[in-house]
Amino acid sequence: QPGQLRREMPAAVSACGEPALRLAYRPPYAVEAMLQFLADRAIPGVEAVDLAARRIERSLRLQHRGETLQGRLTLSFDREQPLVLLSPCSALWNASAALIPLVRRWLDLDARPDAIDQRLGALAEQEPGLRLPGCCDRFELAVRAVLGQQITVAAARTLVARLVQRLGEPLAEPAPGLTHLFPTPAALAT
Repeated sequence: QPGQLRREMPAAVSACGEPALRLAYRPPYAVEAMLQFLADRAIPGVEAVDLAARRIERSLRLQHRGETLQGRLTLSFDREQPLVLLSPCSALWNASAALIPLVRRWLDLDARPDAIDQRLGALAEQEPGLRLPGCCDRFELAVRAVLGQQITVAAARTLVARLVQRLGEPLAEPAPGLTHLFPTPAALAT
């Protein structure tokens, strides 16, 4: 019963005090592998991954209904149920309808793990539920790909961090570990 489910599940609240939206996925999901992948590539000032808490925080600029919104969001993998809790801060809350598909693509929540594991064969036995990470912003992904060519992940992360510090817009409401937005194409072109 949907009503019972709501009563049994306590309201989740993000670090910025906003309620959480529950995004379901098909198990299994290799949560630790996904979080480690994202942590290794997290841009200081833009993204923070807490492996122990199974949480991702990041700043985000989003076009929604002709308006540019910016703020922070928190994503937490529930330990008991196949859910990701999405908590946008108030500046992004009205764009929740746009955030949900973005997060679903970013974390590959709509994948069919049975089909993936079948294709991976023996590789899937070691780590069932592997997913393909996406991105929050295509321009950001392109810049990261260019800067990351022919160097290590750590070196690419350092270059991107320098780019963010130099050209990224300071976040209106910074939080520990989240201070900037990724630079816009216009800022980079200038």
